[in-house]
Amino acid sequence: SMSTHERLKNELELRKKELEKVNNLDTKITTEMEAITKRIQASEENIVQYTDLEGLKERAAQRRRDLQVRYQRALMRRDALKDHVQNLISGKWDPLRQQLSENELHASLQAQELKMRMVHQTVFELTDFIAEKGHEGDYLTLKQEAVRMANEINETLRQRVAGK
Repeated sequence: SMSTHERLKNELELRKKELEKVNNLDTKITTEMEAITKRIQASEENIVQYTDLEGLKERAAQRRRDLQVRYQRALMRRDALKDHVQNLISGKWDPLRQQLSENELHASLQAQELKMRMVHQTVFELTDFIAEKGHEGDYLTLKQEAVRMANEINETLRQRVAGK
């Protein structure tokens, strides 16, 4: 009797779980049906919209015209802003440039700057020339090589004389 009661209890639990699964499945099916219904409605609306080919073409043409107008306005605003910025820059800096070009000290400084560049270039060229001539006339390495060769010849001669 205990085992029957235990078996029935387990079976009752199993059936409760199955009932819960069936109820969950019913909820899922209902949700899925609602989603499918919404997609069908959207598709039907699209079909209606696309069957009116002339209306679709007209809406596309109108959108293209609107975008073209917006593009032209943006170009005009860009050009206007560019001109405005250029006027601001030239209006602010041109008088200062004019004043600077009329200043004797500025002219003197520019002339001295030019002279300094030329002197710097000359110094660089002369330094390079001196280094090149110094390398050409570097007799120390030639002297060391000649002394080394003379020592080798002397050593060879000593060995021959000692060997006789």
